[in-house]
Amino acid sequence: RMVPMYAPGLPLLMAPLRRVAGANAVYLVVPALAGLTVWLTFILGRWLDGEATGIFAALWMASSPAFLSSSFNPLSDVPPTAWWLTALVVSFRPAVGWAAVAGIATSVAILTRPNLAPLAVLIALPFARLWASPSRAVGRGGALVVFLATASAGPLVIAALYNYWFGSPFTS
Repeated sequence: RMVPMYAPGLPLLMAPLRRVAGANAVYLVVPALAGLTVWLTFILGRWLDGEATGIFAALWMASSPAFLSSSFNPLSDVPPTAWWLTALVVSFRPAVGWAAVAGIATSVAILTRPNLAPLAVLIALPFARLWASPSRAVGRGGALVVFLATASAGPLVIAALYNYWFGSPFTS
């Protein structure tokens, strides 16, 4: 039987767009995520060290030859970068709503590149720190639970697909 040799994340992102806007629309996914990556790089740089750092980081990202060549081809290099960067940036705002966004971005990143799933631990740290803090507000610990619940969807889908395709959730 035939099975794909790559993770299903990028095709799952492209499929609804193809259904809605036609076959050529699938080629918009990666460039749109490249734009999101550049913008989030600016946001992260600005938060870490100020406006100049954000602008420099975004320009550096946008002018990287490797990033540019990956940005205009339907490859699964740029999408997980965008999703992990989304999860990282929103984890700086450890509230329940942002935890859900971080978890969803983490799930989609894992669907696209399952080998990078351990990065989810780093994204969970701000939510765990808030939960473990003795001065936390009531209900803030729910952010960790929401993150874990939404972030677990990606690995569960990958495990189910691998079990169906290869006979084991741990075989790819």
